Amino acid sequence: MSREWIVRVLRKARLPDKLVRMLEKLMVNDSILILNGSEQGSFASLAGLTQGCPVSCFLYIIAIDPLLQALQSIPGVNIVSGFVDDWSAGCDGFGTLGRVSSLIHEFEEASGQKINREKSAVVPSRRLRPHEIDTCCAEWGWDLRISYRERLLGIYIGLDAGINDQYTDAMDKFEKALAIFGAIRGSLGMVARILVANVFLNSLFSYANRLFFMPGRLLRDVENRILGFISPLTLTKLGFFTAIKHLYGISCELVDLRAANVAAIFANYERHRDMQRDLQASLSRWRRRCTRLVHPGVSWGSAFGYYLKAVQRTHLDTLHDARRARGATSNINEIRVLYRAMHAADMPRWKDYLVNRVRAKGWDAHALLRGLRCLPRSMPQGHRWFLVKLHLNAPLTSARAAAAGRGEIQECQFCGVDAGDRWEHMTRCGLILSVCDGLFASGRIPPVRQVFPTLMLQE
Repeated sequence: MSREWIVRVLRKARLPDKLVRMLEKLMVNDSILILNGSEQGSFASLAGLTQGCPVSCFLYIIAIDPLLQALQSIPGVNIVSGFVDDWSAGCDGFGTLGRVSSLIHEFEEASGQKINREKSAVVPSRRLRPHEIDTCCAEWGWDLRISYRERLLGIYIGLDAGINDQYTDAMDKFEKALAIFGAIRGSLGMVARILVANVFLNSLFSYANRLFFMPGRLLRDVENRILGFISPLTLTKLGFFTAIKHLYGISCELVDLRAANVAAIFANYERHRDMQRDLQASLSRWRRRCTRLVHPGVSWGSAFGYYLKAVQRTHLDTLHDARRARGATSNINEIRVLYRAMHAADMPRWKDYLVNRVRAKGWDAHALLRGLRCLPRSMPQGHRWFLVKLHLNAPLTSARAAAAGRGEIQECQFCGVDAGDRWEHMTRCGLILSVCDGLFASGRIPPVRQVFPTLMLQE
């Protein structure tokens, strides 16, 4: 990057002369030459910006901005995007491509920047014929790569880009993160595992999930592997961990990946009005011709159908009510509002799930639900987690592990009775009951002989 060009841009932006001179001093850089591990002296570079300097990134963005503005002014250029040194422009024809090439050549002469033409590519909206490829190269003035699958700002575009391509990078990171945390899983409690799933696993898909409706097969695979990380023995369905805060008052609950996906898609379009206009045009054009989730309009339609089925109203109605409740001058968090609406609509399903699990064990499920609503606020989180495990399948014993093919049944660790760590024995073990009686006596607490019914919140 030419420093003279940077100064020209700064002066054109009407930056005060004192600041311009100060920035000129900051751009001066002495580089140390090291050969075979020995220092050979220093030399002053006449161009470029110092790598690692906090000011360099800002100066580079300022110096590139005239190019992006000029690209937007070219007739036939529909959209321009730039992220550091990764630039793209949407052209409506071969002639526009030629005008873009001329502007880039002019920018190279003025700024000293050189476009990496070997990495540059055209991503056409249809298959090009051989003579059309020749026309592209002629307009570009250089051999130009024609690509039907290209990665742009983390998103794969092109005719050959599929929905699974959008999640390739996220899945690679997911595999690595799961391997890292899986190695230390034994030292993590249930709360820590859920926090890991929320912060380090589910979050990996947040970027792609803002634009695309996550494929069902991929979603099930991710959820099954997260469930295996949280509980190696199938304690419950993964979705139940998204309801434990409402049912048990536990402060940590799992993020519903699908609900977060749908909420992020709608929030993304709500915050960017230009995307709404493009979406309307896209839906009117492709509604009957495209069914691929990689098409943003199809992903939006899938999210719309999911939300409508889950909440029984559209997301626009939900947002309208939220804005009216907050007032016209207040902003709302669209993702939070929509996620909570889907979460609340899904809660009856998990209540029924818990009722069926408890009822199958012979207990009064409705009495348990009434008891859950009356849990004292002073109850520790660990006690609440114990109730979750107990109500679903009881705490893990060697008998349950043996039934799942994980080890053998062990004797009671207290009285030595064979196969004695089953719950039927643990709630009647003489040694355990005598210890409990001693604790109740020392604490002057009335003894409770019906331990198991008490823990199942039976009246």
